Amino acid sequence: MATMYDDSFSTTTFRERDVKENPIIAIGTNCPVTSRQPKRKKLLNSTPEWEWRTMPSPRTTGMVEGTAPTGSDAETNLSYRYMLKGRFIKQFRYVEMTKESMRMVRQYTVSGDPWQDQINFFNLQLHRDLEATSLADTESVPPTDGSVASTTRGIARWLSNTDSRFTDSATTPDATVRTPTGSISLNNNAAATTVTEANVRSILASIASARFEDSTKFLGVCTPNMRSAFTSFSLTDKSGSSSTNFPLRRWNMPDQTIEARVTKYNSDFGPIDIITSFLLNAGATSPTLALFLDMGNLEIALDQPVEYQELFNDGVKKRGLLDTIFVQTVLNPQAHGIVTTRSTY
Repeated sequence: MATMYDDSFSTTTFRERDVKENPIIAIGTNCPVTSRQPKRKKLLNSTPEWEWRTMPSPRTTGMVEGTAPTGSDAETNLSYRYMLKGRFIKQFRYVEMTKESMRMVRQYTVSGDPWQDQINFFNLQLHRDLEATSLADTESVPPTDGSVASTTRGIARWLSNTDSRFTDSATTPDATVRTPTGSISLNNNAAATTVTEANVRSILASIASARFEDSTKFLGVCTPNMRSAFTSFSLTDKSGSSSTNFPLRRWNMPDQTIEARVTKYNSDFGPIDIITSFLLNAGATSPTLALFLDMGNLEIALDQPVEYQELFNDGVKKRGLLDTIFVQTVLNPQAHGIVTTRSTY
């Protein structure tokens, strides 16, 4: 209990208040995608690059016996190599607290150092900022000295196909490298309840065809409503005689429970571990409903992990800065899929 005396009434009697020491955090702080992503080494410049390679079409013709290769038969792999480029973003939280407020906060709820409590609080928030930025459908922006901040391209924007979706010419991926249209399910501003199991199977088949890989393990990052849509894939109507859905009994008689939870979807082209993200559409106008991610083809290039530095203290206010510098890199845009409410690829 944190003891505090209340003298707000016109009386000589003080009242002791029982205040719980540990505050209730109303917002979830887990970051399921960025915590799973491999971390890349320190950057050498503000627009790091990585190589993407494709393969030539298979050859089914033979060589004429008794002939020698000519100049037109010569090959080089240069035409099958492409460079992808990202852009950095610096994010920060500027923390400030007066000495008087620090004293008052200690009286209410904080056990220990109230200033450290501030730092811990905004450290969590900065990691949430990083998660939301990485998942966002936002385009990269080149910096302008003194006026425009550099912005990294979010995963949802990387998974696009048309030129209009890429406005940062310096980092626009070549058309050959982009996510195939078959791996992008456009829901045209409809609700997640309209997404069908056939839509999901089509996306996974497109990814497998683009990569020539029979099976990939995916992380299915879903909004809460899209997570529920996966559960509905195996439900029937109330009579249990639906002709369109496979009937599945979910009543567990010994435990007297109804089972209605899906955590994995095993498809022809690999399993999807389904998780819920509450930061998938922070500030979005055309929300992403789901991302199907091959985590081996994503990296966060952390030039600077979240760090804290104490700033000038003028004797009245204590100040500190938490900041991080990173680039969200999608190593292979063809290794992932997306269900989105936007109307263009």
